[in-house]
Amino acid sequence: MKGVKTMRVTKTIREYIQETVGDYYNPLITELREKDEEVLELVREKMNEICDKATAEGLVLLKQYPGISWQWHKAPFSFNYPSLAIKRETQKAIDALVSEMEKTIRDITVTLELGGSKSDLDQLLAKFR
Repeated sequence: MKGVKTMRVTKTIREYIQETVGDYYNPLITELREKDEEVLELVREKMNEICDKATAEGLVLLKQYPGISWQWHKAPFSFNYPSLAIKRETQKAIDALVSEMEKTIRDITVTLELGGSKSDLDQLLAKFR
């Protein structure tokens, strides 16, 4: 293509694209992780309440029926299943955002390599600023 100047995507330009797009997506990923921790803390609290209630009710039964042998192991019961399910869903959402971010970076880079200019770069990155 004579007369048309195409932009060569150098390491510096690629890093600039990654940084700009990353500044947009990274807070979203951090927010997901923080919400995940909040939900997990809520689940922990509720599960501990359930364990405490079950323990108290079990002790009442033991006093009513002294011949019953009963053991309560609170720690293994805990909250593994809800925690794993919540973490799995959060990780899926994070993976989707990371994938979208990588695709965006790749699309911008390809657009520039196929004949983009500085103004095209600015226009493509305007959404992420």
